[in-house]
Amino acid sequence: MVLRKDMKSHLEVCHFTMLKCPNNGCDASVLRKDMENHIATCPYTILTCPDHCDAKFQRRELEVHKEACPNHFIPCPAAPLGCDETTPRKDLLKHTSSCPIIKIHPHFKQLHGQVEILSHQLPLVERRVEKLEYVTAHRFEELMMLCKSLQEQVIDLTKKTNERFVEVNRRMDHMDERFMRMIKERETRFNNLHKNQAVIGSDLRTFLNEPSEYCVGNGTTETEGRIPAGWRLATKEETIEATKFGVTFNTATLVHSGCLANTHPNAICTSTYRYPGGGDFDFSNSCTASDQGNPNSLIKMESGSKKFLLIRIGKVGVAPPIM
Repeated sequence: MVLRKDMKSHLEVCHFTMLKCPNNGCDASVLRKDMENHIATCPYTILTCPDHCDAKFQRRELEVHKEACPNHFIPCPAAPLGCDETTPRKDLLKHTSSCPIIKIHPHFKQLHGQVEILSHQLPLVERRVEKLEYVTAHRFEELMMLCKSLQEQVIDLTKKTNERFVEVNRRMDHMDERFMRMIKERETRFNNLHKNQAVIGSDLRTFLNEPSEYCVGNGTTETEGRIPAGWRLATKEETIEATKFGVTFNTATLVHSGCLANTHPNAICTSTYRYPGGGDFDFSNSCTASDQGNPNSLIKMESGSKKFLLIRIGKVGVAPPIM
């Protein structure tokens, strides 16, 4: 409580009296108790340059003044590159002329620009990488599924191949058995072919192995000759069997007893000719004999380009009738 007579003096010191800011341009009104704090922050308070350049200005102009104050300490332009020197603005030129780091500043500035460009491009690259990672993961999943499918197919194919291999082996064994039976049948047929104990194989011979007077049809100009004793002219069937065993005697065709009777006039081709062994020759090879295909029979033929197949006679000593 204040007496009315003391009100004027009280208002002059009252902390809650509203006062107008004394700074020119400031329209703020504050309590007396807050005036000191207001003056300390009021943008219109007159300040003296903190860098001792004697300039006076309002607080709101402080930053602008610092940008031009010759005594204001500023960092070296190469501070981002590592120079930690600070100097008054008026002495900056002197410092930069001797600063070793400032000399490489343009290069680093260029690199910094490139880094900024790359920094702007980095988000785009990251998005592309994320997209590629997604696509790659999807493709990898598809590839794994395909590999699994191929693996199953390979397993199935391997199983079928093994089954087929077993079947082929079984058939080959069966064919081997049939082949062996055929060989035995051929041997039996071959052995039963000669009723008069005629021997085919090591006893096959031609007139080529005899003296020249017996060389009937040796591929030269000789067109006649006599069958030696103990030998007879082979039949067509015997000649075919002999050629199937690979008998050639260095000739393309062999004449047989069928050529004498003209019942089977074609000679038999050997394996050295263009036809398979045992087949008929293209042309007939008619010939005559004084005593058919028996020993001492004189054989005559049209040309000397053929050879006769002879078979040694067994104990009977007589050749079978000419078929």
